[in-house]
Amino acid sequence: MKTALVSARVCLAAILATAGGMAVAQDAAGPIRIIQGFAPGGGHDTVARLLAPRVGAHLKVQSIVEARPGANGIIAAESVARAAPDGNTVLLSGVSTFVQEEFARWGKVVQSTGIQLKQ
Repeated sequence: MKTALVSARVCLAAILATAGGMAVAQDAAGPIRIIQGFAPGGGHDTVARLLAPRVGAHLKVQSIVEARPGANGIIAAESVARAAPDGNTVLLSGVSTFVQEEFARWGKVVQSTGIQLKQ
């Protein structure tokens, strides 16, 4: 429990630091969308819903949490990548989302080159 609390505080600090920079760079034209890629009610969703009111209060705008579950968070990451580049959409995800994508790419390279892996 203590580790989860520390992790939540670190996430909050990171989001507020980033959000503060966004607020200086532009006026928030709309709500901040926090997109997370795992099932509602899970760990990522809980952290996002705990952080959303604080981020919204800090930026003086509404913040919305959206769950886009599937493919270990890759669906959520792709939706954030396709979002308008206005700084109002952020991704809350774990490392596994990005590690899995890299392993998938590496696996395709291994298959296409015929490299044999020892087990």
